[in-house]
Amino acid sequence: MATRDEVKALLAIIAAAYGDKFRLAPKTLDVYAELLADLDIDTLKAATRQHIASGDWPPTIADLRRLCAQVSAPAMPDWGEAWRELLDQIGRVGSYGAPSWSHPVIAEAVRQFGPWREVCAMEIDQTPTNRAQFRQIYEAIAGRAQRTAALLPEVRALAVARGALPLPAEAVPTPALPAPRDASKPGVPISYADFRHYRAEQVAEREAAGRAAYDLWLASQQEEGHAV
Repeated sequence: MATRDEVKALLAIIAAAYGDKFRLAPKTLDVYAELLADLDIDTLKAATRQHIASGDWPPTIADLRRLCAQVSAPAMPDWGEAWRELLDQIGRVGSYGAPSWSHPVIAEAVRQFGPWREVCAMEIDQTPTNRAQFRQIYEAIAGRAQRTAALLPEVRALAVARGALPLPAEAVPTPALPAPRDASKPGVPISYADFRHYRAEQVAEREAAGRAAYDLWLASQQEEGHAV
């Protein structure tokens, strides 16, 4: 949290950097101190230095808050990166595991997309439809997150209280799925989780076959007295 004295020190730096372009009046200090009080002082210092280094005019409160958000918030992936992360988690943890996400927006988008076990059961032949639906959900959540991040804490709390912003999502138990379908039967749709598991099994089988063939060759060479 930035104190009044800390904000005053930063405004003195801004005044020194911009000269006549910025006048540090008492009322100016009051407004800046009030509307920057919720920000981390180290982040605010970094934002101030960045603006001075790149801006021809003194920073407004909005400029400083925007720069603080850029410095402190994790970079938001685009929807394509989020979709690839979703598919990667399906392959890594499967329908009975607990996925982890690089950004809270991805986590919320997946939660709204569907229960995790049902997400893992998506059928490959429905990829275009599923991807389009996920993109629509993700971009709506990402846009709302960007708008929400710019709100003052008290404004955000008021928006939540009045229903303009949703309450934090509660964890919902994941329903059980039926036993995995047999992907080897023709005509049976293959889910992403089944397909990734099938591919992993195929790789393991090929590696095992390769090792067995090498062991046989090595044994035959040793029996014939060849140096290996």
